[in-house]
Amino acid sequence: MEKITVCEIFNQVDDKYYTLYVEWFNSYLKIMLLESKILPLIGEMNTKSINDFSNELSKSFDEYFTETKKILCGEDTEIKYFIKNKILEWRNNTWILGKIELHSILDIQVMCENFQQLLKFYQGIQNKITILEEKNKNLICINETLNLKIEKMIEIKTTMEQDLYKKFIVLLNSKKKKIKKLENTIKEKESSKKSIFDVCTDESEESEKDQTENYISTLSTISKQKSFINNKPQKIQKNKKTNNISDDKIIYEASSSKDYSNNFSFKKSRSSLTFIEEESDNELFL
Repeated sequence: MEKITVCEIFNQVDDKYYTLYVEWFNSYLKIMLLESKILPLIGEMNTKSINDFSNELSKSFDEYFTETKKILCGEDTEIKYFIKNKILEWRNNTWILGKIELHSILDIQVMCENFQQLLKFYQGIQNKITILEEKNKNLICINETLNLKIEKMIEIKTTMEQDLYKKFIVLLNSKKKKIKKLENTIKEKESSKKSIFDVCTDESEESEKDQTENYISTLSTISKQKSFINNKPQKIQKNKKTNNISDDKIIYEASSSKDYSNNFSFKKSRSSLTFIEEESDNELFL
């Protein structure tokens, strides 16, 4: 015997619930139906009947056997059960998926054996339940301790994050200040360089402009003077010549006299020369 399953099935014939007890073997199964108002019914589905149904449904033996396990354990809710004339059938809509012939239990020994197996099965299930309950309690305790540790870690994490954020803000502000200072210094240096170069170029340009203007003005005045001299009347030129000759004579006579008289005449001639030159200059600019 591999496994025992127990479930409730609903009979579509008399609208009653039956308790279905199934003993699963490697290649066949045994069932027992229990209902309060009738005698217990037992039956068996052997390997031959399983092969017949598997061939009708075009399935392998293993596939059909696993499907019947799901059906008789009550896992498939779409299956309908029919118990009539000591025959159990299960169908999917109109297709008959299985059939087992039943008969009532007359021998009390068979009933005692089945009941003993049920008790063993129940005992095994109870042991498993107690083990699972203990594991569940241990897991609950572990979960609680882990939750407490997680909460503490979260608190530590939040405090550390807040401290780090504060430190980061302070550091970031200091970096911003340093960057602003550096930018200001760079701007000041750039502005100072620009102003120096601008002043130098402006002064050189202004000086060059002044020089060119002065040179042009002198050239214009010289050209005007030359034109005026060339356009003077002939009388003025003759007077200049006579004046020059008389001056030469005075200088020559003065040279034959004494030293004092020479100095005096030289000074006189200088004065006369300067006077004539001044007159000539005045005449030029009349």
